[in-house]
Amino acid sequence: MKKIIKISLLILCSLILITFSACLVLNISLSEYKLDKTKLIDLTRTVNFYDANGILLLEKSNGQNVIDFKEIKDYTKNAFISIEDKRFYSHKGIDFKGVLRAVKNNVLSRTYKEGASTISQQLIKNTHLSSEKTIKRKFAELKLAKELEKSFSKEQILEKYLNTIYFGDNCYGISNASNHYFGKKASELTIAESAGLAGMIKAPSNYSPINNFDKFNSRKNLVLKEMHSQGYISETEYQNALNEELNFKTNTSETKYDYFYLANREYGQILNASPYSITKYAG
Repeated sequence: MKKIIKISLLILCSLILITFSACLVLNISLSEYKLDKTKLIDLTRTVNFYDANGILLLEKSNGQNVIDFKEIKDYTKNAFISIEDKRFYSHKGIDFKGVLRAVKNNVLSRTYKEGASTISQQLIKNTHLSSEKTIKRKFAELKLAKELEKSFSKEQILEKYLNTIYFGDNCYGISNASNHYFGKKASELTIAESAGLAGMIKAPSNYSPINNFDKFNSRKNLVLKEMHSQGYISETEYQNALNEELNFKTNTSETKYDYFYLANREYGQILNASPYSITKYAG
């Protein structure tokens, strides 16, 4: 009996030592990865473009069309949360329930289809890391996601996410995507349009309304279903959104206004903005 206890203790101590060593090695290997706030969209440094009548044409931050969090409709924000990260406001960067679910599904399917990435993890991956699927990159993503949550509020994280996420067809950020696909500002999106854009980001090319409208529409309806089941929209709003006829921009070959300016991003110095005049720099 004593021999069995000794062997059990020896095995336990060995496992603890192996685990400690693995964590130490992992921590050392991840020391090179640090949160770089300059890689994230900074809405305090923007260039505003106005026409001759003083009407705002475009707001850019770090060279991208951006939108302030307060200007985005609640249902637009909730469309992304409902399909991408339903526990966004309750976790600290990592959704452990989602991770367990993904591991279970991946084991059962013998694939790596689910990654359980939260919005915070996606923001980190899009701005700090490559898209390669390695264990080290995943742990780096988890580490930086936790650091991100400590440095920014949930609203700031969601704002940066929506302004950087890729929507296909060379569109980064919801402002570019809204103009590109629907010819309108992101603040003007309907519930159905918001759901459509939220559904695209899982696989932008596959769910593009340009390349495959049926898949786009099916994915949009899934997002609407999730929004309804999670209480973000009412039954009436759900039915109206399902039946809404979407009007897509007929010419999606270029993003409006992107061609007319050259700027020194580091100092915010405008070099050329023909044919429109720039009347304001906020930095």
